[in-house]
Amino acid sequence: MALRPDLAGFDAKDGEPSDNANIWSSMQLCIDNRAEDAFDVTYDPNDREGLRESEGGSTKFLGQMIHYVREQMSHQHRVFMFSLHTVHDSARLIRWDRMGAIVTEAFNFVLKPQILAEFLFRFSLLGPEGRGLDSSVELAGPEECHEFTEAVANYLDSFGERKPPHFDSTLDASYPTCKILFCDSGSGERSSFIVRRPFSEIPFPCGRATRGYIAWDVGRKKLVFLKDTWRPEESSRLSEKEAYETLAEHKVPYVPTFLIAEDVRSSTGEPQRTVTQDYSDIPF
Repeated sequence: MALRPDLAGFDAKDGEPSDNANIWSSMQLCIDNRAEDAFDVTYDPNDREGLRESEGGSTKFLGQMIHYVREQMSHQHRVFMFSLHTVHDSARLIRWDRMGAIVTEAFNFVLKPQILAEFLFRFSLLGPEGRGLDSSVELAGPEECHEFTEAVANYLDSFGERKPPHFDSTLDASYPTCKILFCDSGSGERSSFIVRRPFSEIPFPCGRATRGYIAWDVGRKKLVFLKDTWRPEESSRLSEKEAYETLAEHKVPYVPTFLIAEDVRSSTGEPQRTVTQDYSDIPF
């Protein structure tokens, strides 16, 4: 059964998508609306007279909200995202990234409409990166889309009846065709890869969120495997790039040859990172 949020915000220049399949690819703000207090997905420990503590059936609605987040994160290339959870006359603002969610205290948007109005006003002024979109990814052009689609279709046809499972999902039309931009920090060489839907991904919004793509290498004019993942930020642990380089130096056989591997950076040049962990020890 297909699910979609009760309300959603879209960029005015894009307009609302014409069909349900494309909702997730263009949605900017997911809004989940519940009519009764008992359906709140969380509670305020310092204000028990506000929204009631979640009980029983609210677990179902938490799961549904997480499903919405997972779908938006899956269809888009994001560092983080915002969502709005409303229950009767109260609301919460939520910021999600791959480490979890930061949830505000509930506020009554009927008695204090300025809080919600200010959030929506400020959100409308944000650019794509401020709303959580990955600045290293852009929509592919028509010619790039054609090259990608043709190359993938020919590749899949080459397997005949022995096509690997899930490879067909690569050409899922409900996902946008995107161009991922890379810059090698050592040589300065720039590369770009065209992708659509990952044929392999983790079905949860949080965690390392590893995704595997059949990608079209624009410069080399060939299909390659592209792996996208969030790695732990630990100085004592090798990055995947460093691990492959070490294995290659020691001539370990049967190790994949990587073309390029880098930490993804924001428009300021800083590595993209999660921030939820920075708030985990702060009292509510």
